[in-house]
Amino acid sequence: MIEIIIKPKKIFLALGLFKKPKIVENLYDYIDVQLELLKLDTEEKIARLSIIFLELGLTVVFLGIFLLFVNLALAFYLNTYFNNLYIGFALVAFGHLFVLGILLFVIKRSPQTLKKLVQGFFQYIMKRIVK
Repeated sequence: MIEIIIKPKKIFLALGLFKKPKIVENLYDYIDVQLELLKLDTEEKIARLSIIFLELGLTVVFLGIFLLFVNLALAFYLNTYFNNLYIGFALVAFGHLFVLGILLFVIKRSPQTLKKLVQGFFQYIMKRIVK
């Protein structure tokens, strides 16, 4: 939890600037409430951001596991189809290399595509935080 160490009330009273009239006392209370509100708002936004990254992380992990098993199933199927122990895995690996080459070609040819993708991702996160 974030601690606000500096308290304006104590600073002003220590310097002897105010003698504690009612309006000054209300001002101190108002500043303390505003600082507490800022602290709570910041904690809420950090909690939302943590939840978003946790959801995103779990989604990526489960999607990765799913794709791993799909690729293994495809490789084993190709192995039995070609009646060879290694050709299925080689074909799946070359397929991944081919897709990677296409992605790199598109990104190299149009760097704005990657920039728009990253900006869209951060805008999505900011919309979910600000709610």
